[in-house]
Amino acid sequence: MFADGAAVPNPGAGGWGVVVYRDGVEVEALKGGEPDTTNNRMEMSALLIAIETAARIPARVTIWSDSKYCVNGANDWRHKWKRQGWRKSPRASELVKNAEIWQAIDAALGASETGYVAIKWVKGHAGIVGNERADQLAEIGRQDALDKLSVASRVRR
Repeated sequence: MFADGAAVPNPGAGGWGVVVYRDGVEVEALKGGEPDTTNNRMEMSALLIAIETAARIPARVTIWSDSKYCVNGANDWRHKWKRQGWRKSPRASELVKNAEIWQAIDAALGASETGYVAIKWVKGHAGIVGNERADQLAEIGRQDALDKLSVASRVRR
């Protein structure tokens, strides 16, 4: 599986994309978007959807993301943040950024922590077919979000 997200500008309209391959063949493509978001939120949304999708697959799944923030957060940082009440440090009053999405990712991974989901980093925009396809889906999701925003603004007039 490949997961990707983007916001243009950042913050701005954003989209996420997830593509699932089985034996090298694309078997599922998912996308979505929001009219006002950030790049990190869209990367995280893609990762969350990928984890939830992986839970339906009765096999080992590797989710590839070009976001080191997502990969490091899911594999390492979330454990510390959870122990600290989703705060930046034990004494901090401020929550980590995007705490609600990190909590959802943690819960989704907790439901599948039997070793069936691995999250790994892949270099973005390097010609890797799955990453390029996820990026394409994220852009379609971003455009869909812009189209919905445009329709909503015309309806209000």
